Amino acid sequence: MHTSHAARVFTSVFPIQPHTTPTPEASPAIGFPLSPGVPGAANGNSRNGPSNDIKRQATAWSTVTRFLSLSPPAKRKTLPADFNSALRVILENGRAGTSALYQWFQEEIRVHYSTLVSPELTRSWSTNITCTQAQDTLTQTARILIHAQSLAFASIDLWVKLNDGSTVADGSDLHAPVVGLRNAALERIQTLVLSAIPKERLMATLSFILHMTLASMTDCSPTQEIPAVDKDAVYGLLLDLRTVGLLGDMGQTSLATAVKAVIDTYVESYAMRLDWIGKASRVDDLQAWVATKLEPAINRCLMLITKTEPLSIGQTERDQWQKMAINSLGFSRGKYLLSYVQMWDQSMGAVLDLKDFIKTAEAKQSLATMFVANLEKDLLHAGAKTSELLSAYVNMIKVFKTLDNRGVLLEKVAQPLRQFLREREDTVKVIAASFLADLNDDGEVIDTAGVEDVCAVIAKEVVASEEEALHQV
Repeated sequence: MHTSHAARVFTSVFPIQPHTTPTPEASPAIGFPLSPGVPGAANGNSRNGPSNDIKRQATAWSTVTRFLSLSPPAKRKTLPADFNSALRVILENGRAGTSALYQWFQEEIRVHYSTLVSPELTRSWSTNITCTQAQDTLTQTARILIHAQSLAFASIDLWVKLNDGSTVADGSDLHAPVVGLRNAALERIQTLVLSAIPKERLMATLSFILHMTLASMTDCSPTQEIPAVDKDAVYGLLLDLRTVGLLGDMGQTSLATAVKAVIDTYVESYAMRLDWIGKASRVDDLQAWVATKLEPAINRCLMLITKTEPLSIGQTERDQWQKMAINSLGFSRGKYLLSYVQMWDQSMGAVLDLKDFIKTAEAKQSLATMFVANLEKDLLHAGAKTSELLSAYVNMIKVFKTLDNRGVLLEKVAQPLRQFLREREDTVKVIAASFLADLNDDGEVIDTAGVEDVCAVIAKEVVASEEEALHQV
């Protein structure tokens, strides 16, 4: 029989139509709806009854669909003796037969999931997931989907188990179509699942679980927001989620969000506290943590998400994580730069941390914007004493010269304070008094002239300059 004729026969028996349940094993010869292009096919009946080809196709379709049917879910332990031959009859029609079977099975999947699975998922994910509910919700979702998939693919998995594919008799020629049928159905399942679970809520929950896991793996002290987790339990959960198709690209995106979150958590932790005594930068400590703790933890999670082992982490990714850590530290320190200016030079360690952050034009602009905003909000107001403003200005020069010895960054941030000092009526008076003020042995101003407002920072600078001049004589 020529392929084109076989295809016409198949499509005449099984035209694309709404989903139907499998035909019974024995059915009366009531005729078959034929396609308009088939001669003598006005209503599918003829004087001699259905043709042999039509009977053969109908019998094959019934055999295959009864075995694959999910209504009701069957606990099959054996393969029908005529299943492989029946499947070949369908597949010999080429694309038409394959497409019809794939469409039928995907619709069977849709009906099953829409009726039995999606309602359960919707109930679990219809409201916001709290931190304490995250792991339990994901675990329950994985259990539901694993059970549903085991029912959906029970017949296919049985066929694969019973057909090793070593010979044609064992179904070697059918292995690719059967596996393709399973893969197509799995894609359909994933679409149905994601239609029942809000994607943003799922990704946020995944990110939180991965955040907790990375924190636990990297010795990032658990907090009230990030409780300790059982890493082994989470590993098993990730494997289950990967099995049911809820990771993949979505899992990697969630992991990227978790990496950023755990870096921010570590930067704000006690481990990265300022070095007030040694006045040293903590950048080297942060980079060591990324290299020795964070990178192995990310690699482990990636292997669980992508099923790639061993996973080779490239230098580009390593550099990116190091940059993320430096940026996080920079933003964390930058929020308090005005305080560090006022506390100079005890705060030198924080300023040195920022020096590693501002290596790009974007970082410099970001730091300048944050600083000016805090300056205008916290210092440039009528209640600030002129001596306080002058102290901040002198320290600002030192801090920003440490950050950028070219003075470019200083020019970006100093103008608002300069203008504010120019508008103060007592600015010149305070500067003059500060030049004439005396200091005791502790560096405190001795107010012998009765001047109320003296800038101690300027007075100290004058004394230091005088002492330096004396040493040079």
